[in-house]
Amino acid sequence: MTEVPPRPPGIDKVTVKSTTATFRFTRPASGAHLECALVRRVTGRHAKEPRPIYTTCGLTKTYRGLRKGNYTLWVRSVTSDATDSTPVQRSFKIA
Repeated sequence: MTEVPPRPPGIDKVTVKSTTATFRFTRPASGAHLECALVRRVTGRHAKEPRPIYTTCGLTKTYRGLRKGNYTLWVRSVTSDATDSTPVQRSFKIA
């Protein structure tokens, strides 16, 4: 039997205030859960984009105490059989 990856989730709302960013996601398909990864983009001549490290998240995810800079949030759906291979991403800036 071929594994069918779950459909990608949606990011319904993004709120950025001071050093806090809150995300609200579309409910995943039945039997799936969400995983999130926040990556701070590094700039400079030898900068290398870090790989996302995913952790389980609910329908809302808040990151507090963020430093100034540019970030990308990645979110994907996961079932017991497969992981979404095309995670959704949203970039934002903490000024």
